[in-house]
Amino acid sequence: MPKKILCARLATLMLCFLGRLPLVVSGAETENWTPKQIEYFEKHIRPVLIERCYECHAEGAESLKGNLRVDHRDGLLLGGDSGAAVVPGNAEASLILKSLRYEDLEMPPEGKLPDEVIARFERWIRMGAPDPRKLSPLKTPERQPAEALAFWSFQPPMPVSPPSLQESAWAISEIDHFVKAKLEAEGLKPVADADPQALIRRAYFDLWGVPPEPAAIEQFVKDPSPDAFAKIVDQLLESPHFGERWGRHWLDVARYGESTGNERNFLYPHAWRYRDYVINAFNKDKPYDQFVTEQIAGDLLGFESQAQRDEQHIATGFLAIGSRNLLGGDTPFVFDTIDDQINVTTQAFLGMTVSCARCHDHKFDPVSTEEYYALAGIFMSTEALYGTKPGTGNGVNRHPSDLIPLGEAGLEQHQAVEVYDKKFADLQKELEKVENVVKKLTALPEAKLAEKQSELDNAKEEVRRVKAEIEELKRQQPPMPAYAMGVREAKKITDTEVRLSGEAGKKGAVVPRGVLACCAQTKPEIPQNASGRLELARWLVNADNTLTARVMVNRIWHHLMGRGIVPSVDNFGHNGQMPTHPELLDWLATEFRNDNWSIKQLIRRIMLSRTYQLSTVHNADNFERDPDNKFLWRASPKRLDAEAIRDALLAASGSLRTGAPDFGSVIAKLGDGCLVRQIDAEKLDAHDDYRSVYLPVARFFEPESLQVFDAASASLVMGDRPETNVPAQMLYLLNNAFVIQQARVTAERLEHCSPGNTEEKIRLAYQLILSRRPTQSELERAVAYVQPKQDAVDAASTAKTDPNHDNAEIWASFVQALFAGAEFRFVY
Repeated sequence: MPKKILCARLATLMLCFLGRLPLVVSGAETENWTPKQIEYFEKHIRPVLIERCYECHAEGAESLKGNLRVDHRDGLLLGGDSGAAVVPGNAEASLILKSLRYEDLEMPPEGKLPDEVIARFERWIRMGAPDPRKLSPLKTPERQPAEALAFWSFQPPMPVSPPSLQESAWAISEIDHFVKAKLEAEGLKPVADADPQALIRRAYFDLWGVPPEPAAIEQFVKDPSPDAFAKIVDQLLESPHFGERWGRHWLDVARYGESTGNERNFLYPHAWRYRDYVINAFNKDKPYDQFVTEQIAGDLLGFESQAQRDEQHIATGFLAIGSRNLLGGDTPFVFDTIDDQINVTTQAFLGMTVSCARCHDHKFDPVSTEEYYALAGIFMSTEALYGTKPGTGNGVNRHPSDLIPLGEAGLEQHQAVEVYDKKFADLQKELEKVENVVKKLTALPEAKLAEKQSELDNAKEEVRRVKAEIEELKRQQPPMPAYAMGVREAKKITDTEVRLSGEAGKKGAVVPRGVLACCAQTKPEIPQNASGRLELARWLVNADNTLTARVMVNRIWHHLMGRGIVPSVDNFGHNGQMPTHPELLDWLATEFRNDNWSIKQLIRRIMLSRTYQLSTVHNADNFERDPDNKFLWRASPKRLDAEAIRDALLAASGSLRTGAPDFGSVIAKLGDGCLVRQIDAEKLDAHDDYRSVYLPVARFFEPESLQVFDAASASLVMGDRPETNVPAQMLYLLNNAFVIQQARVTAERLEHCSPGNTEEKIRLAYQLILSRRPTQSELERAVAYVQPKQDAVDAASTAKTDPNHDNAEIWASFVQALFAGAEFRFVY
């Protein structure tokens, strides 16, 4: 290591030891950033550095200003004459951020960067400043096309048969053959099967997102038939709760949100229709190829009924519900919208980070800038319809939009509403005008007012007339149609130019509309008079596309097994992770297509394997060889996600409502408007009893009950949520009013079911909350705790005048203790 770098790092460590800087080791020694973090740098940071900083602070600069280089990571860490430009993890100590904010130096000197760009630099630094660029000179080796295209994920799935085994009796499905063969090759032995209570709890949470009721547990445990578990799986797949659980998984991928986010956070009061479309699609087991096609081009498909037409239009909300900056200039706004649509389409369906090619050829995958703008032409020829009214709420909206009217009379009603709104607006302007005349005349001195009395009377009469017309118009208000967000073909179908360095105003050569060359042999012909969305959708699900089936199969495996066959579920490119069982992935992808793209059939196939039904018991020898359980010698314990934790609390208390709210969403009730940072959070974090999938998803205002347990970001494609274990989670379970209330209601349920019977109430509590009966020692400890004669309730909390109240509080505290335990939050 060069002496200068070594000294700088020693100095940094000394500062950290003295408490002046956070200890964040960086550089080549700890380049263990996630693919998402690298993608963030490539998409949001590197392009700005290239465009605005390299001229003065990179190799080849005429004069290296301040002895600072920003064209590699060590240059940023070492800094220049003024010190380190970046201190990973510490935004406030990073001089580059101070300079971008114009707090000290003013960089770039030709003009301050937009606030949202500076905010991205701050976020990048706080995540540890991920940056794969090596020490000078920065020369990213060009990847040869043949080498890049030879990557495993760009090869067609190979026909493969389940392998033979040394111990074939263990396997009960084809999946087990693939898994057991790998275990045998690695010298690993699978653990025993899960016990019935653990298995049914696992199945309920995986398919419904809520725990089983005690009666269901008892029935399954006592069912001796060999197909007992298959019957449970089929029952769960047929329930509407299945779509609520698995629809939420897809909403993570679709970056579902009900507001624009950004500085002016305008509401999307009609976004909930897309949410319900997704839930219904999973419940109906809509073939995945159809599901994909409808979301990209549903408005361009034929239909047999108005209901089908509406459903297909709602499906295109996938392309309209992204975050957007409604204060931005016209051209940047258009290209940011297109970039969002390209990113969600390619990551959701292909597992590729194509948006990294907006500014330069992709640094890792065989995607050129020209191909990015070929896709951009498709979306340039598409109009996004997301609503939001001009000037609504607390800010100016420079980019209002139409919506899609639904129903047979929807278009006619929409036109009538537009005419009505114009008449109403014209009359309001007229009223304001004549009222101003009256105001001016009334303010005249008495002498002059006498001269103008007749004129004043005629004004006043005009005011009465206009007010009467307004009142009459209100009585004639036409019915409002139902609306949805979505897309339609733009009035102008066009190709677009490459935008140099991703700058919307810097035009290069025009690129014909098209698709990527790396993942399919087929190249669709796009008609001159069509956007190409329909052709894009059909290309995504074409038989020779190497990625679409694999990516979805892997997403499903990830949710059921706790880890994808490809662990980087949103990135199947060179910067992603390699599959642990590539033959199994190809076999599942082939079977998925052969089963008419049936998601339910694929889930059933996985869950009825012995691999899925293994216990989570620890094995020291296996752990030493495979500590991450990559080769599936046991079932991996899974922490419940945020929605399942909240829903399980409601299920235990018996308060969980079934079905969707008849008002669509809390956001729909709020209507058009603009959220501000000081908004009354209770409007959006109301603890109603609907399932968590129906809670409002306003960007930047996620409900606390979800946010604390790592709910998905509504602005990012998130096939794999982060999983943290922080004190705030325990504090929430111990102190939050919603949790305390559910504990009290659960205690009331226990008393109602088993009045006065201490042991039976304890057994029921364990079954409701942990899906099992307590052990004898657990029962004894619980009895000792909850006996009313025990002084278990703090004397200061309530006067000792109502023993029934004291008793209820004891039981509530016992229930809450079970809620706060790790076993409640995990599936084993």
